[in-house]
Amino acid sequence: TVPAPAIDRWVGTQPQPMALLEMPLSDSLSDTNREQWTTRFMLHSMSHWKPIFVGFSGIQPPGYPENYRTMVNFPDADSLALARQLGITHVILHTDLIYPPQREMVEAQYTRFADQLQLVHEEGEGRLYRLR
Repeated sequence: TVPAPAIDRWVGTQPQPMALLEMPLSDSLSDTNREQWTTRFMLHSMSHWKPIFVGFSGIQPPGYPENYRTMVNFPDADSLALARQLGITHVILHTDLIYPPQREMVEAQYTRFADQLQLVHEEGEGRLYRLR
């Protein structure tokens, strides 16, 4: 089993509608690795039942591979624009899943785009941001 992180359980207590992007996404070139990674987020979603950007069903909707490649770099100008276009309202950042050598870079990106991402809540190793 994959236990849901505290932040996902907390999101499940929130009454407002949300469409979520869970981060970080795997940048692996292996389809299998990416699918295993995103399946984890799909299982997390069962603790909040809010729509999420990723999941695995064996079928990829049109544009999904391109959108996924854009979202891997979240947050940057392209991924923020795409998130808004797709109707994503919130982002869960699982800090414990960030590859340790990349943590400083990821933190810098979230700081750089703080005018577009409002930190709403921290719970355990997770943070919830609202797209402004």
